[in-house]
Amino acid sequence: MYSSVIRSTAIVLFIGIIVGCTPTSNPVVPSVNEDTAVYDLPAALTHLAELTTSEQIEESLKLTPYITADNSQVFTPYLEQWDNTFLNNADQTRVALIRAVIANAEGRHAEAAALFNLASDRPSVQLPNVVAIDQGQRAAESFELVGQYYNAAHAVFDQCSLMISDACDQRIIQLLIEEEVQIIEEASSSDPSWRSWITLTLLLSDSRTSIDKQGEALTTFIDANPSLFFNDTPELITQLIELSLLPPPRTAVMLPLSGPLAAYGSAIQNGIILSHYNMSVAGGRVATIDFYDSNTDDFMATYLDLASRYDLIIGPLLKEKVAQIASLAEVNTPTLLLNSYDTVSDNEQLFSFSLNSAEEGAEVARMIYNNGYRQPLVLLPVGSSNDEMQQSFEATWQDQLLASGDTSSLDIATTRLTVGSQFANEIAGALHIGKSRERARAISNALQLPVEAEDRRRQDIDSIFISGSPIEARQIKPQIDFNHGNDLEVFATSRVYSGEVNQTRNRDLNGVYVSVAPWSVFHEDESNRLIFSSAEGQPALQALMALGADSMIIGTRLNYLHLVPGTRLSGYTGKLSVSSDRSISRRLSWGVYSNGNLIPIADGEK
Repeated sequence: MYSSVIRSTAIVLFIGIIVGCTPTSNPVVPSVNEDTAVYDLPAALTHLAELTTSEQIEESLKLTPYITADNSQVFTPYLEQWDNTFLNNADQTRVALIRAVIANAEGRHAEAAALFNLASDRPSVQLPNVVAIDQGQRAAESFELVGQYYNAAHAVFDQCSLMISDACDQRIIQLLIEEEVQIIEEASSSDPSWRSWITLTLLLSDSRTSIDKQGEALTTFIDANPSLFFNDTPELITQLIELSLLPPPRTAVMLPLSGPLAAYGSAIQNGIILSHYNMSVAGGRVATIDFYDSNTDDFMATYLDLASRYDLIIGPLLKEKVAQIASLAEVNTPTLLLNSYDTVSDNEQLFSFSLNSAEEGAEVARMIYNNGYRQPLVLLPVGSSNDEMQQSFEATWQDQLLASGDTSSLDIATTRLTVGSQFANEIAGALHIGKSRERARAISNALQLPVEAEDRRRQDIDSIFISGSPIEARQIKPQIDFNHGNDLEVFATSRVYSGEVNQTRNRDLNGVYVSVAPWSVFHEDESNRLIFSSAEGQPALQALMALGADSMIIGTRLNYLHLVPGTRLSGYTGKLSVSSDRSISRRLSWGVYSNGNLIPIADGEK
C-alpha cells in the first residue's frame, strides 16, 4: 500500500522546486494539429534522439503541461531507456516529476502523489513558470484525492505564489481544514508565510472552544498578519467571526433519560456536558443547557413547548420520535435531530445527525479507489446493516469509475457470509481456492497421468473490503490469510472496532485498515481519552458519548455549517459538514491494526 494514505509529517512538495524559481530556456513548443487543436506530442518528441540523456529529460519535463490520458504513452520508450541509464540526482527528480504527471493524467492519483512526494525528497530543480504552475495544479489534485490535504494545500499555496487567482485563499484554507488536526500540529516549515497559514488553520479548527473566544483569536491573528492572504479574507473566516459576536443559543436537549434506552441517553448527555465544559474553561460565553426526558407520553406537546422557549433543540434520539418532528408542517426553532428520518422535509430548521454506518461503505470505496486498487472483493456477513453498506460501497465505487471514464471493473466480486459460521468454506470459495485442484484433476484425467497442484487464490482481485462485528472480523481476516490472501490489502469499517485495548485478541486483525472516529485513535487528546475510557469495551456507548459531544459543537455553529459552503468542523466523530438535505456528514479518520493495537494511519505508515 502506498505510504501516501496520510503522512504524519507532510512533506512540502514545492518549497525547493517552485518557490523562488526562475524561468530557464523557453519550453519546447509542441506542434499543433489544426484539425483537432490537440498538441502533437509525438511530433514534439522526434528531436529527442539527437540529445543527450540529460537534455532529453529536461526537454521532456517542459512538455509535461501538455500530457493527457490520450497521449501519455508516447513517453514510454523514453522512460524505459532512462530506467536503464545512470542518472544524476537532478535528472532523477525530473524523471519522478514526469512520471507523476503521467500518473495524474491517467487517473492513478495514489501513484502520482507518491511520485510527487518522492520528487520532494530529492534535490530540487528549477522549473519554467508554466511547468511549475501545471505541476502545482496536478499535485494538488492528486494529493487531495488520496487524502493528503496538507500537501494539497501547500501545492496550491506555491501555485498561488506564481499565479494569484481569486480562489487562492479560500482553496488553501478549505484544504487545510480537511486535514487531521494532529497532522497540522506536527507540521513545520521554514517559510514564515506558510507557518502563519498553519497557525490560522489551528485557530479555525479549534471548534471545541467557545465560539466567541474562537472569533476573538481569529480577529487578533488576522490583525497581526495583514499581508497573510493573497486576496481577501476567506468567507470561511469572516462568517465565523460574525457569528461569534452573537449570543450563544439557549439550548434544550431531549434524550431518553429513563426507560430501556436510559444508558444511551446518559452517554449522549455526558458527551454534551464534556463539550460544554471544554467551551467554558476558556472563559468564553457558553450556551445555557437544560435536559429533558424524551421518554414521556406527551412528547410532542413537550417538544412544541420547548420550541417556543429555546433558541436550539438537540434531540430526540429514538427514530419514531424523530419522525414525528420531521412530519410537522412547520418548525420555527433550529432542531438537531439525533437520528435520521425517512420522510422528505423541506423545513430549513430541521437538521439530522446520526452515526450512520452505511456511509462508511462509501468511505471505504473512496479509500480503496484513491490508493490505486481497481478490483476489490467484498466479504460481508449477511444482515440489513451490511446490505446498506454494500449498496453504499457499490454506488460510490461505480460513480468513481464512471467519472474517470473507466468501465472495466464496474462489476464487483461479492460474497455474503453466513452469520454464525466460521466462514472458512465461504472465504475459500470467494478466493477460488480449490479450483487449481479441480484443474489438476481434469488434466490428470485427460492425460491419465498424476498431476500435482498447489492451491492458488484468484488473481483478478487486488484488495478486500470487510465489515462485521469484532468477533466476525477476527474470524474473517485469518481465513483470508490462510487462503493465500495475505498479500492483499484489507479495508474495514468501524464496526470491526471493539472499543478496547486487547493486543492478544486483536492480533488477528493486524494489517487491516479501519475507518474510525478520531476519538478512537487519537488518544493524545485528553477528551478523546475520556470518551474511550468512559465505557471501554462498549463501543456503542463510547460512540454515543462522542455523538453528544459533537452535537454541542454543531449546535453552537449550526448556521455557520449550513450557510457557508465548504465549512468543516473538527469533531470527535469525524470531520463534520452539512449536506444538501441538512444531514450532518462525517468524514472519518483511518487507523491500522499493528501488534494488536489500532493506531492512526500516519503512525502505521512510519
